[in-house]
Amino acid sequence: YQKPKTDPASLKKACKASIKEAWRPKTQKVGYTYHKNACSRDARASQRRTWQPARCPHVTPSTAKKCLAKKNITRIVLIGDSLTMQLWGSLLCREETKWGFGAKVDGQIQHENVNYDQRSQRGFSVADATVGDGLTWTYLRVRGMQRAGALTRALEVAFDRGMLDQRALYVVNAGLWHLLCTTNINECLETYENDVDKFLKVLTARADGPVVWRYTTAVHPALFPRRMSPVDQRKFRSFTDENVRRLNKVADTVIRRDFRDKVTVRRDAYNFTVNLEDEAYLRGDARHPASGALKSLVSLLFVEDACDYGRLARGLVGRWWQDW
Repeated sequence: YQKPKTDPASLKKACKASIKEAWRPKTQKVGYTYHKNACSRDARASQRRTWQPARCPHVTPSTAKKCLAKKNITRIVLIGDSLTMQLWGSLLCREETKWGFGAKVDGQIQHENVNYDQRSQRGFSVADATVGDGLTWTYLRVRGMQRAGALTRALEVAFDRGMLDQRALYVVNAGLWHLLCTTNINECLETYENDVDKFLKVLTARADGPVVWRYTTAVHPALFPRRMSPVDQRKFRSFTDENVRRLNKVADTVIRRDFRDKVTVRRDAYNFTVNLEDEAYLRGDARHPASGALKSLVSLLFVEDACDYGRLARGLVGRWWQDW
């Protein structure tokens, strides 16, 4: 057995060679899931199971930094909802906590909070952590409903204040909050189309660096608690995989129509999560996966978006992707 080479050239060759191969499972000895502003230790092996192509070694933040340096980029900015926040936090959890990441890690994160006015708590925050050998790992979080319209307002203020002046790779998504729909789902999807268009217009006009739109991940309604209140049942009635696919189709149409040369579309986050086993998710949660799946999604981000090593999920598309 020869240990895989991890220099960028060797990694790229190995990853491209395994694009069409099946992914292999590997269970982490210890896994921590970041959710609801805390790190929890995953007890079940199924929650700690990661997936990657057989001949594509794990791409670390340090490797991603080397890849991005060729583009004069030292920062990755994640913008999205709670699952995007999970991706950001998955690289920072080192211990089980009741809040945050623990004193050592928390002390190294720079937070900048913005309130739109003094009377309310409406606003957003930008958190900067450092991973690998100096890669800035940023998450822009909107307080309240994280719909595309709210993200647009936060973006405009963040750019106006110089919070996003540094050249960066932007990895963004807005989706499931639009399925918390109290009216007709078709009306909500129409609003979603307009909001995504406005969001991407602001981002592509003002961002210094490439923009990647990641498809909304799948939902698994069977994992909802068996006993849900009538209020919650109504709240989540549109949380179906069919509606997630409709969301993704709307976003895809907007990007192909108006941002074809400005935004890269990644379908693979959906491809990966649509057939994830139930045990890979948090208990009673139809949306949020545990540490193994999160690590796999972050690795996918580094491989595809930071290093351009190829579309690793291409071999899975035939089985998991659906054309409408």
